[in-house]
Amino acid sequence: MSDTTVTADNSLPEKIDFIHQSHYGDNSFMWSVLAIMIGVVVFFIASVAILFALGIIGTALPTDDMPDGFEDHLLLLASFLAFYPAFWVAQTKIHKRKWLDLLTSAPTFRWSVLRNAAFLYGGAMIILALYEWFSGGATWVYDSNSYWSFLIVTLILVPFQAASEEILLRGYANQFFVRYLKSPWVVYVITSMIFASLHFANPEADSGYFYQYVLLIFVAGFTACIVTHYTGGLEAAIGMHIFNNLVAFTVAGYDIPGEPTTTLLSLGEIQFSWFDTIVAVLFEFVVAFIVIWYLKRQQSRTILSANATNITP
Repeated sequence: MSDTTVTADNSLPEKIDFIHQSHYGDNSFMWSVLAIMIGVVVFFIASVAILFALGIIGTALPTDDMPDGFEDHLLLLASFLAFYPAFWVAQTKIHKRKWLDLLTSAPTFRWSVLRNAAFLYGGAMIILALYEWFSGGATWVYDSNSYWSFLIVTLILVPFQAASEEILLRGYANQFFVRYLKSPWVVYVITSMIFASLHFANPEADSGYFYQYVLLIFVAGFTACIVTHYTGGLEAAIGMHIFNNLVAFTVAGYDIPGEPTTTLLSLGEIQFSWFDTIVAVLFEFVVAFIVIWYLKRQQSRTILSANATNITP
């Protein structure tokens, strides 16, 4: 599948070339355009199928007892499931590349890398949320009438939502653009800008703090590119993205007019001062560095363990 060498199962690859795996298969410009067009068609077909399935399920459930905003929350997260058949068709049927090439440069998908990155990033976010609570920056808003129904849907669907964005941008888009722009870092800036633009419709972007919010999203995308670059796959970025969204949806979030409260803690009205924005940017880079450092450290331990096992008396 790849010319990347791996020292042991689930270890990080010695050669980081995940972004260049788009050189496999059929990759002419017109072929790529065809893959995108067919992928879009498959996405819309899958979206209709998902809506139809949810409609059938909805008729069998007591929707009158659901909290306000629950159906919109469910539809939003479920819509990301339609990306997967679109990715699969474009990657395996049009480009004729292996599905794994879109996810990692390792021989298998490294669940341990995803898990470790998720715990590190999620732990940092929870510590930050607890600091906000104990310092008076957040208030307890838990509502037992709505929290648990939102939580169940979030836990089930957010991993698919977060992973689909990583596969689309840090996977397919990065691998697409690097064929025409030789510098991966220029590609990372471009796809991070695209990532930020996809959040223009979010309520946070319409709160009077547009530039601060967009900068935060851009940095989140760029640090995900950095982590992907130095770990040779999407596993760590997916884990970080999943935990970021889980914390935002279930632990601590802003009060958004017209939107239901789905978290335990409220950070109040949306406010992004430039000082807070700079602190948040530094937080993203520091945590990304810690994730990379820890995963590299785990890699070294795996190599030493493998070498020790192979020593014969």
